[in-house]
Amino acid sequence: MTPSDDTNLHNFYSVLKKKLEVHRQTKRHLDRFLSTEFNVFKWIDPNENCLSHNIANLLNPACSHGQQRVFLDAFLRRIGKDNLCDKQPLQVTTEYPIENPKGRIDVLVDFGAFVIAIENKPWTKEGPKQLKKYSDYLSKQYNDQFCLIYLTLSRNEPNSILPDERKHLMKQGKLLCISYYTDILEWVRECCQLCESDKVRWFLRDFTNYIPTMEGSMSNSSERKIIIEHALENKENLENTVEVHRAYDDVYKRILGDFCEDLQICLKEHLDMSQWEFIREKDSFGFAKSTWDKKYKIGMQLYNETILLGVYRNEQNGELIRGLVQAIKDQMNRGQQGTNNNWWEYYFKLEPFGSKVLVEMQFNRNAIKKQVCKELVNISKISRAMNLIDEHVRVS
Repeated sequence: MTPSDDTNLHNFYSVLKKKLEVHRQTKRHLDRFLSTEFNVFKWIDPNENCLSHNIANLLNPACSHGQQRVFLDAFLRRIGKDNLCDKQPLQVTTEYPIENPKGRIDVLVDFGAFVIAIENKPWTKEGPKQLKKYSDYLSKQYNDQFCLIYLTLSRNEPNSILPDERKHLMKQGKLLCISYYTDILEWVRECCQLCESDKVRWFLRDFTNYIPTMEGSMSNSSERKIIIEHALENKENLENTVEVHRAYDDVYKRILGDFCEDLQICLKEHLDMSQWEFIREKDSFGFAKSTWDKKYKIGMQLYNETILLGVYRNEQNGELIRGLVQAIKDQMNRGQQGTNNNWWEYYFKLEPFGSKVLVEMQFNRNAIKKQVCKELVNISKISRAMNLIDEHVRVS
């Protein structure tokens, strides 16, 4: 970098910093009256199960929102199932269990002669043959009268159905891929317009404001707008923005790599390394018994600008290890915090750092390292949980 380049970057950040400082001072004053950043979804910190329940409740005419079938009909029209608008669902449920092979459908709307099933995957991957298993089950149980919806952030297609079969199902209207960023966002906005209850309308507005932030982008849209406008102000600013963007991946890898190296040193001081081995992957780090054959590990993952801690499953199984979550909750001094999903047997979020997680990992590394180390070691000392994993691996 030449001295001229260094000066350009200094000026770029100096001016941007002043713009943001003025904005933040103004905003602090206004927020006493307007609470511009308040959003119920940020407070409850929703996971996939929570989002599935919210969607199911909106689709349920008998739910407490009181709008009867207004939201359901808006959804049916949006997915091209207008013929169901006069049909009353027999049930709207979440985590619907299926057998042979076992699994759970995130949201199921059962009209009797026709069923809509939603597999909600905003952040995690689908399991091997997961959507294939669901489509086969629905075809058999409902005489081929079904629509399986694969809901992701950006309308991805499921890899757990072979391409030819996937194409065939989509052509028949039995498989539909929709997006949070377009389809769900537009549906919730329509619900907000149709809603006659002020209380529910505020909830729907929060939902629409939350959806664009689901991928971990800067949640403060007003600050983001200032940064964007500053970057586009002139050619020099845009060139600096491009150069910073190019360096981001390397910065991310460096910070996470250095943090994991320090964490490994800390863990060695507290673990009997004759029992454990370290496992390092792209965005995660942890340790496991050699007998676990790398199928499970106790560890951390940097995901969606959040540090997740718990017991991770490298291969998605059809069924969670029964009793493991409760065994950990009973011993961890975290109340009832913690849950599971398709890839974590048990996990909790260390702290809602938001967009500052990398900054904290770099400049507050020692404190975070000690906290992460303590939590992971505590999990490894829960004998009942470790025995459950041992037994599950042995039997499988």
